Amino acid sequence: MSGLLFFILSAAVAFGVWRLSRETRGGPDSRTPRGKSAKPELSAQDMAPCPVCAAYVVRGASHCGRGGCPYPPDGGKT
Repeated sequence: MSGLLFFILSAAVAFGVWRLSRETRGGPDSRTPRGKSAKPELSAQDMAPCPVCAAYVVRGASHCGRGGCPYPPDGGKT
């Protein structure tokens, strides 16, 4: 019985030392709650195929410089 108690106590101390060393190093999960990401959220933009070259561009894109480009040179921000 004392062997089991010694094992449990040793495991708890080892876990505490391991956890403390991760926090001082700034490892993952050191300051963020579980399941939360520290990365910023990215916003999505609608894209549509260009009728001239079939490349996907952001809606309201500016002129690409190719002949026959249907988009205005300033992106329609006049």
